[in-house]
Amino acid sequence: MDERAAPPLAPEAIVELHDPAGLLVRWYCTPERLDELAAGWLVGEGRAGSGANIGPIGVDAAAG
Repeated sequence: MDERAAPPLAPEAIVELHDPAGLLVRWYCTPERLDELAAGWLVGEGRAGSGANIGPIGVDAAAG
């Protein structure tokens, strides 16, 4: 049996994307580059035509 320590896993968190009307989506992911994740999801789901159509994205690390 190999007794070497397993490499550390990437930290993950529950991340939610909200708009003024409420919750849009919830992910379980690494909490990095969340503004790019949100923008990509909005474009991919057809809620925004391109990154230029998306207003400021705020990340609230204390939420949840």
